[in-house]
Amino acid sequence: MNAFRTRSKKGNRNGDQRNYIRRFPSDSDLYRKVLHKKAMSHANLHKKFASCTQLNKLPSFQQHQNCKEYKYEEKLTSELNRFYSRRVRKTRAQVKRNKQLAFSLAFKMLINAQVVNNRFTVGEILRNGANYGDMVEIEGDRFEFGIPVYLDENASFSIHRAEEDGFVRLQLDDCETWQDCLDNDGFLSANLVRSKLHLTMKNTLKSFKNNIEEGSDEYPSDVQNVEVFCEGSTIVLQIKEISGFIAVELIPTIVILRENLEWCRRFSKSAPPSFVVGKACPLPLSDPETLWQLSFLSAEKKKFCTLGTAKYCLFLTLAEIRRRDQTLRELSLYHLQTVLFLVGDAINDPMKWSKDKIGERFLDVLRCLETFLENKNCPHYYMPNNNLFASMNAVTIATLKDRVRRMMKPTCVAC
Repeated sequence: MNAFRTRSKKGNRNGDQRNYIRRFPSDSDLYRKVLHKKAMSHANLHKKFASCTQLNKLPSFQQHQNCKEYKYEEKLTSELNRFYSRRVRKTRAQVKRNKQLAFSLAFKMLINAQVVNNRFTVGEILRNGANYGDMVEIEGDRFEFGIPVYLDENASFSIHRAEEDGFVRLQLDDCETWQDCLDNDGFLSANLVRSKLHLTMKNTLKSFKNNIEEGSDEYPSDVQNVEVFCEGSTIVLQIKEISGFIAVELIPTIVILRENLEWCRRFSKSAPPSFVVGKACPLPLSDPETLWQLSFLSAEKKKFCTLGTAKYCLFLTLAEIRRRDQTLRELSLYHLQTVLFLVGDAINDPMKWSKDKIGERFLDVLRCLETFLENKNCPHYYMPNNNLFASMNAVTIATLKDRVRRMMKPTCVAC
């Protein structure tokens, strides 16, 4: 009773708190211990936190680490799936609309170009089935459209290997149409072909606008204006529509003949190239005028169609993350596609590409990309000797490597 009376008397809130007798430690006492400098050290706080969980009951430290990593990847899978549902689907719907609009106008321009000049033909596109999906996406509002180059019926060409990886030269025989674009050795000049295409498209657009003014033709729905110009060596068809601008890069394209396919297999044993395209070489070692780039577009489309749902969703997720990150935009979608192809070949177990493993595969892609950046070499999927990072400067590669490493750290606040 005395103890009780002492407690009631001394425990008056208006009294001296230092004389208050506590039979049990209060929460404030525990807080004081935690606030001690030694107790506030990172190691001690980690131990205190671990002791309050079930993780410390695991038999070994290794199992403890594995459990944490598994939980992180499981959480990452959940976040990536949520990101895909909320962000990626919306973006892809807009990209699909842009691609359809770009294809309808570019195809219309190519049809009208038949009247202006017979050097470029729509026949190859019609034989393969005109489809907006044939356009190559560079950005959500920028695409590539291959313009088939017309060769005479009796014309033939031989392909010569160039010093530059991934580039060749074409030697034409019996081709009156392009006689003015051949050099002294009979090699077809890609630069002159691009010039002819630019002039053809400018004249086509002029005729097209005259027809619109006369009321005999019209722009596709939502299109307000169209312009054709050059960005360096690239011919660009710029479409002004209601929500902004869409750019289409017009690329001269020549189908590799069947008799040349066997010879082209020396470039790639897995699949031969299907086209040569008139893209300028970023690092020419010889005469850049006559260089044509090998294109594996047909093989890449087949490969892409067999990716499966999980790989396709992962690619679209990576593309959306790249679109939102200024640093990662230094990488092209072709870089991401190549890395995904290579990771898919290295991890060929279908069970590891299920929807609930998407977080683990996301990290695998980042690790593969980090390795390529570390080595400053991203091998072309069909031509491993061709480095896709060859034209990228060292500073950009170092910045990308740092960004990718930070993305792989689960505790990184900046990510």
